[in-house]
Amino acid sequence: MSLAKSFFILLFILHIGNIYPAIAGNYNSVRYEVHIVSALPNDDIPLWYHCASKDDEFGTHMLKVGEEFHFRFIQNLWESTLFFCHFWWGEKQNAFDVFSNSLTKLCSKSSLRTCYWKVQSDGFYAGPKLDQLNLMHGW
Repeated sequence: MSLAKSFFILLFILHIGNIYPAIAGNYNSVRYEVHIVSALPNDDIPLWYHCASKDDEFGTHMLKVGEEFHFRFIQNLWESTLFFCHFWWGEKQNAFDVFSNSLTKLCSKSSLRTCYWKVQSDGFYAGPKLDQLNLMHGW
């Protein structure tokens, strides 16, 4: 390989190395926050949940009426970030994705993109605010 060709390859690699952090830096400015709120009728039957992703394990926990669980993250470069939860309420249970690229339309459009899930006796509601929710899943 000629010296000139090697020099241009080196310049190209250095150029890519310099612009990649700028691209990644701009991309990482969008943050998401997912809230899961218990709006069940009473605490006689506890709401249990287990949420996780490929990289994060939140464990199994209980929510009382009016309590919430929330977490923040930055969606990956490939927009394949996925969080799922399994819910139990007495004999009822359901499991589904609470965040994926296809669900971003349910989130607010502010600098911190907030997504709400509200658990009620008839199912699971989602939207950008607690007063802007749609039924997404039944029990």
